[in-house]
Amino acid sequence: MRSAANSIEVVRIEEKLGLHASPTCQLRFAGADAQLLGQPGDGLKAMFVMMNHARLDVAMQGVAHAAQAHALASAYADQRRQGGRVIARHGDVARMLAEMDALTLGARAMGYRAAALLEDADLAAFLTPVCKVFCTDTASRVADLGIQVLGGYGYLPEYGMEQIWRDARVTRLYEGTNGVLAMTLVRRLLGAPAKLRFWRRSIRRCRCPHPRRPIPAWPNCARTGWQPPLPCAPFPSPAWSSHR
Repeated sequence: MRSAANSIEVVRIEEKLGLHASPTCQLRFAGADAQLLGQPGDGLKAMFVMMNHARLDVAMQGVAHAAQAHALASAYADQRRQGGRVIARHGDVARMLAEMDALTLGARAMGYRAAALLEDADLAAFLTPVCKVFCTDTASRVADLGIQVLGGYGYLPEYGMEQIWRDARVTRLYEGTNGVLAMTLVRRLLGAPAKLRFWRRSIRRCRCPHPRRPIPAWPNCARTGWQPPLPCAPFPSPAWSSHR
């Protein structure tokens, strides 16, 4: 015998700046039946366990936005001619493309590094918010530079760059806003001297044990006492440098 429908009501469908292919709505659970998962009072703790993994997913979403923006801008700059040459050879455009490439490659490397260290729960707790903030900030920055490279066409929907900018903007908001994550990192994970020493030891453990060449001393090392990390071996996949 079929039971009565549960009391779940769609209040309204939201109109968003981006992510138009993903419907978002408000739901009202008025007198709805539900099943208890876990123990009473542990719901918030379980939610944050889920969100910590989701933050790394959002970080990689930011990498994807940045990679697509860089690919579109590079393709456009390689075929758009101005002043007798393609605009990729103009100094200001070349500078923006280089910044987009560097940010995207750095975000991709950070995301992969954080994913590889997930088995170390303490170190993952430190790296995940750092990765989420950097990769999503990178997405917005690279998309903004992509609009600048395309000029007026970047402001139009024809090439899709404005969609990347709109879709990337929300990554700095959900799964914890970037400002809140930064405050959490400083107050909870780096607040006490003992915790700071612990994170320093943890970060040293993940350095590459066999660097190919030494790093020259930074000018302010003598004043601060800080030593730059040793360089890790290059990543094996050559496709990482293309972002295509």
